[in-house]
Amino acid sequence: MAEPRYEAQEINPDSEGKQQWRITDKTTDSRIATSYVKDHADLIVKALNFHDEMQSPPESALAKTLADLITPKQLVAIRAIASAMGLKGEDECQRTYGCHLEEISRVAASALIDDLKSRNDSNRTEREQWNQSIGW
Repeated sequence: MAEPRYEAQEINPDSEGKQQWRITDKTTDSRIATSYVKDHADLIVKALNFHDEMQSPPESALAKTLADLITPKQLVAIRAIASAMGLKGEDECQRTYGCHLEEISRVAASALIDDLKSRNDSNRTEREQWNQSIGW
């Protein structure tokens, strides 16, 4: 996991003597917000770091070598399963990993295939239950 980008820094008390906490972006050293309550500052930092983490693809999702790159069969499978569900494989990869389908590793592709299959199976089960409930 990467180094957290945001942190809460204790700063000098204000004119009334109240302790303050500054939420800072460590990459630019810019102030994001100020809080009088340490717990609030910590919560803001945690939320910002979580959001930042979710915006970048997990390192394990990206292929590191050509040998690790998604296979043509996996590309076809992802696109076919997603299409059968009325989705686009590229969009599902972006949603899941935050990167292009052609950039992911074989392991990430396998996990995406499993995820799509399980979602497709649960959709099928829900449809079957619905059909039974209405007598089809």
